[in-house]
Amino acid sequence: MAISETDEEVTDYDWFAVDKEGRVGHFTTGGIGKLPRTVAASSDDLQFITDFFRNTLPPSTEARLAPKAREAANNVKWRKGWTCPMDAEAAAAHCFQDFMQMASRGLYSFDHSYALDCTHPRTRPCPLYYRIAIPSNPLHVTDLPMNVQTTLTRTVLAGAAFSQDDEVHVE
Repeated sequence: MAISETDEEVTDYDWFAVDKEGRVGHFTTGGIGKLPRTVAASSDDLQFITDFFRNTLPPSTEARLAPKAREAANNVKWRKGWTCPMDAEAAAAHCFQDFMQMASRGLYSFDHSYALDCTHPRTRPCPLYYRIAIPSNPLHVTDLPMNVQTTLTRTVLAGAAFSQDDEVHVE
């Protein structure tokens, strides 16, 4: 069954893609980020691939925050401009835990751009994603089981290089 635009607006989806180098990326929408049509075409395929990366694939490498995410962690603010009482490392560990977990499985991990850039009005769908976490030893699509490869390669972001791009635009 396809994912409706209404479901996209109210659900924080994890989705996955391959870049031009065959590297694997994890993206999260927060109900704002745009889902590629190849992902929205099948909620069953999305559930399968999400379960694989979250529950089957074990952590295999170290992960680090991308520069833009580290900068955001250093500038964490609470309501009315109050500075976060946590230091930058604690704030990063708290705010970006899920992204670091995905990167520890070898995936480059991205969030919708409003997560790090709160200066723009929040409109959806947001086609821009920022890189949050980087794996030390990136996973290549050919490292995965064939059924995962088949599902994953339906969404190839041919203009993106996850290892180099701080931002990825989704059509």
